[in-house]
Amino acid sequence: MGGAVGGAGVGPPLPRPALQAALAAAVAAARLPAPDPAAPIRLPMPLLLGWRFARLVTACAPVLIVELLHEDGREAVWYLDQQLRYLGNAAVQLGGAPMLHLRRLCETLFETLADRVIMAPALPAGGELDWFLGCARATRTDLLEFHLAGSPLRPPPAHLWLLTAPPPSPPLCHAAPTPRGRVVLEPEHARAACAAPLRDELFRLLRTGRMRWTSPVDGRRFEAEGRPLYIDNLCFAYRVRDPLHDLTWYVIASAAYFRTFALFVPSANLVVAESQAAFDEVRFYAPDAGAMLLRHAARFGPTLLPALLAPPGEVVHAFRGRDAILLGHFVWQDLSGICAMIDAVPPERLPRCLVFETGLEPEIYGPLDEIFPELEGRVERIPASFNDSIDRLYRERLTVIKSTAIRVPAEVGTRIFAALRRPPPAAALIPPPPPPPTPPPRNCY
Repeated sequence: MGGAVGGAGVGPPLPRPALQAALAAAVAAARLPAPDPAAPIRLPMPLLLGWRFARLVTACAPVLIVELLHEDGREAVWYLDQQLRYLGNAAVQLGGAPMLHLRRLCETLFETLADRVIMAPALPAGGELDWFLGCARATRTDLLEFHLAGSPLRPPPAHLWLLTAPPPSPPLCHAAPTPRGRVVLEPEHARAACAAPLRDELFRLLRTGRMRWTSPVDGRRFEAEGRPLYIDNLCFAYRVRDPLHDLTWYVIASAAYFRTFALFVPSANLVVAESQAAFDEVRFYAPDAGAMLLRHAARFGPTLLPALLAPPGEVVHAFRGRDAILLGHFVWQDLSGICAMIDAVPPERLPRCLVFETGLEPEIYGPLDEIFPELEGRVERIPASFNDSIDRLYRERLTVIKSTAIRVPAEVGTRIFAALRRPPPAAALIPPPPPPPTPPPRNCY
């Protein structure tokens, strides 16, 4: 099945006849049946100023998708039938045979996306995913929302398993399907997996390049990659695969304390939390974790999938932007976490520190590399936000970690005051303004 063909390129907006001709040429290039010249053409109004026809996606034929691009980077889509008649600017507006055709196609498409991207190990795209990941982001997200809105195969809300203490009698277990059959998740092993200190494993990653995880099936500790999916600046989901049982799960960590708050097992659509309080920390993410991961894979798939297929790259530390501009949180979460990282990791293994949203001046107690001289030459300041940098993080295969703490050691205060008392370098001194010119004497005559 065809994928997509190029559009009109950069240029002035196309009036309706020219747009119709460009679409007809794209249909011919895709070797689809030509529109009936006698059929009435129903296109929207001519493209407004700044918009241009980018390309035509033909992989969903007989439903055609027109991708539009604005000069400021915004994207939009139109849906047409093969007679180039306008059906809507969102898939949910379709009805009748086009809607049923698109729904069947999306069910297969997103099942494949989940199998190849969300489950481990990741697999090359191939087939349906090639054209989908090549589409504009607006197309990918619109098709996914159409699928989630009405498909009977939509991932339902996850089942929540709270590991309350003491456990119920008899102990409550859950089964999870794997390619090798079902495995049983035991409550004491699941509790150990939830209680494993994530920050210690992040420090181990810096020291040795590997992390250790606890299996919720048998409780054993094993070494494996924990490939993070950057849901947003406040939530990472570390994908873990137990090779013995062929079970994939996600460790959901929140940026408030950045420790394990819940596990998500995709094959069982199961969220496991140690307590209600732990679950509440990720209540905006975990209840619909299946759809959350599917949205993330659809949105960032073109950069995420190649990153998952390649070996992990450099480990870097992310310093929050606008979320860190709080006097207390900055000290007891961020600076204390960096202090703990410096104490636990050899100097030669310390990571680069990425500071986001530098226009907001988030380093409110002074530059990080002045408070922590060990980071000199390792701080990269980025004007963009973390969320706007996610594609870059995947493209460069960066493994991002966050070290936070809930206790403030005295050393942090000592370092802050030392940095504040340190005289600035001579190059940073601002010379005083020149004196104003002497006014000429007044004419007394």
